[in-house]
Amino acid sequence: MVGCGLEPFIPGVTGPVYYGADLDEGSVSACSSRFPEAAERLAVCPSPYELPAAGGFAVEFDAIVAKEVIEHLEDPERWVRALAARLAPGGELLITTPNYGRFSTLALLEATVLELFARRDGYSRRHIHPSRFTRKRLAALDVPGLELMEIQDTWTHWALFARWRKPRRGS
Repeated sequence: MVGCGLEPFIPGVTGPVYYGADLDEGSVSACSSRFPEAAERLAVCPSPYELPAAGGFAVEFDAIVAKEVIEHLEDPERWVRALAARLAPGGELLITTPNYGRFSTLALLEATVLELFARRDGYSRRHIHPSRFTRKRLAALDVPGLELMEIQDTWTHWALFARWRKPRRGS
């Protein structure tokens, strides 16, 4: 899971071997303490645009999940291409991101209530999402070698879920 934060695993899913990576060293350290049995499968990303490549990370992945990461990046296409390069044939890239589309009230909520809470705590949220996605912008990402399978939004319309697949060799 890319951008694993403090939750490097998907609750209730068993069987697959998970790896968690985050740019924030503190998150990886906290996860390693919280999940010591998985500490060797947690790592800090060398940069915002690459995954770790040492140890167990020196493989192609069957699935890469990135929850609420892409909106924080200045160059989201570069990031998605870096993730796509690490997928095994037949692998899937799953991304969630806030939805700034027409039917979403998220932008209004962020500019008002959430901004007031942030200012009360001494900061501003205005620049935390330099890349804002709508369904159309997510579909327009240029990801060579991957096929967009679906884009869904949540019932509140506050988040989008996108899934790409890398074709199997010979397909």
